[in-house]
Amino acid sequence: MLELALQPYPRYSLAVSTHGIFLDIARALESHYPRDARLRFLIGADAANRILRWDYLDRKEALREMFHRFELVIARREEELRLPDDPELAPYRSRIHALEMPAESQRISSTQVREICRQGKTLEGLVPTDVVTYIRTRNLYSS
Repeated sequence: MLELALQPYPRYSLAVSTHGIFLDIARALESHYPRDARLRFLIGADAANRILRWDYLDRKEALREMFHRFELVIARREEELRLPDDPELAPYRSRIHALEMPAESQRISSTQVREICRQGKTLEGLVPTDVVTYIRTRNLYSS
């Protein structure tokens, strides 16, 4: 479904990972992209608030490696993005970007899309048309 959603945007790529930690994912991607490729993770404010406050074993080193390898693009949803007032995070603020989203998009979530499918309501306007077709033809999330 992500592939379908990204088809109109050839500058972007999509990968699937068995790793759940962004740093592990970034390490795994290194051999697949040119050295000068800019790796950015698009995440919600809720995830950013967790990641940026995480209790890493060596916080200073974890932040240094993370922001050396990738940037964060943070989509604000209904939760306000509050960057921690953390001196260890200060050097990396230029690698943390806010993605402004229209108010009506801030409330859309995968949970909401699945619930709408279960109710048999239309997904038009919530997800790209090709994704709607994919979900409907495979009868996904209907039960």
